[in-house]
Amino acid sequence: MGEIQAQNEPTLSSAVEHVLGSTQKALVSRMELLQVEAQEDFFGLLHGAGIVAAGAGLLLVGWHMLMGLVLLWLNDLVGLATGLCVMVILNLALGSAIAGYGIRFLGRIRLMAPDKPMPIRHAAVSAAGRSGPS
Repeated sequence: MGEIQAQNEPTLSSAVEHVLGSTQKALVSRMELLQVEAQEDFFGLLHGAGIVAAGAGLLLVGWHMLMGLVLLWLNDLVGLATGLCVMVILNLALGSAIAGYGIRFLGRIRLMAPDKPMPIRHAAVSAAGRSGPS
């Protein structure tokens, strides 16, 4: 009877094998989940990029139409050549300002770096209007 009980008890090697097998299954499941989430994020990004591209195209068409209207208005005031010069200067100044802002914004981005934690705002606000712990 002692032999039968000894055969039913797990050995150390079978216990380690069971733990390693379970760990491997958990890791494979986690990797599959990460792959599915990455695919969803990628297709969401493509969808968003398509919408942004369509909006940018319409914005570009609208900008050209606005510039045409301003040029027609300036043509009546100062002539075609002067109106075109004003439009070029306006577009260069506005484009330079937007590009400069974009370059500064991109310079602040740290890729693959953890974000700074958001400050915690407490629900209780003191009578003086300050937030946070007293």
